[in-house]
Amino acid sequence: MADEIRGDRIYTGDVVFGGTVSFPENTIEDEDVALGANIAAQKLQHRHALHHVQNVGADVASVTQVLHVARADVEVVSVEVRPSTVPAGGDKQYTVDVQKAVDGSNTWTSILSSVVTISSADTEHTVQTAVLDGVPALVDGDALRIVVTASGSTGSQGQGLNVTINVDEDAS
Repeated sequence: MADEIRGDRIYTGDVVFGGTVSFPENTIEDEDVALGANIAAQKLQHRHALHHVQNVGADVASVTQVLHVARADVEVVSVEVRPSTVPAGGDKQYTVDVQKAVDGSNTWTSILSSVVTISSADTEHTVQTAVLDGVPALVDGDALRIVVTASGSTGSQGQGLNVTINVDEDAS
């Protein structure tokens, strides 16, 4: 039978445990971990910044591109769209959508409440943050893709586009 100590204790020197130490859930916080703790990557959650870029000097074009295949549980944190030059002088515009497909499926569904539309009404070099549809989550094998759709027939199309999708992925 283990001895039980009740009440607070303060130790000013090193403490060595001869067996397993258990802490109540959610009691060790970020500030409790030393900067040089050297914790193995497989024990950490990873933040990835997924990027889709279309170069300045070329019209933004329609494209569908898979950007990530999950290897563990993933939460999409944010989607940011930054146009370099916006469309001008007509009805040209483009939309940006981010979609998810579950492993083994070719059925894609948007993770956004609505697509981000870039038109002549927008400001160049200004980040537009997409509104996520809830808290989009993926599991091992699910995929994320970006769909850019350029449209319109008059004016000039925008040039240069950077889309960043921030995701937190658990260790696999």
